[in-house]
Amino acid sequence: MDQNLIARFEQEMMRLYEHEKREGRRHARFLPMLKKYGAINAAERLVATKYTAGLGALQESDNLDLSVEALVVKYKELFPANVIMRAQAKLDAIRSGRELPEEEAKVALKTLKIRAKATGISPNELLDRVTTTD
Repeated sequence: MDQNLIARFEQEMMRLYEHEKREGRRHARFLPMLKKYGAINAAERLVATKYTAGLGALQESDNLDLSVEALVVKYKELFPANVIMRAQAKLDAIRSGRELPEEEAKVALKTLKIRAKATGISPNELLDRVTTTD
């Protein structure tokens, strides 16, 4: 993996933490997760959860670009397709004001894997093609 890209991602994750701290929103588990798991694994764990208060607060202040989910989508080269899809689905759901149907995300991932296998393209590359043409 590109070490410069990883370093930039880590810096942006810390920037998210510092922004939330300045806004008076302390997330007691965020910094310990970064230290324990590293930025990439912490991001994967956070994306796997349901909505958090932090994500809701960012949506209310029109700052979803400062979410872990937005960073995962931005740095998609660092993550597997299922994590990217989950992050994008959470962002889409919160923007539209609906709950994220877990089954919808599972079906989308299964469809992506089937298409990837049929075309001989990796799921990440196929996802990249789909998201850059929308």
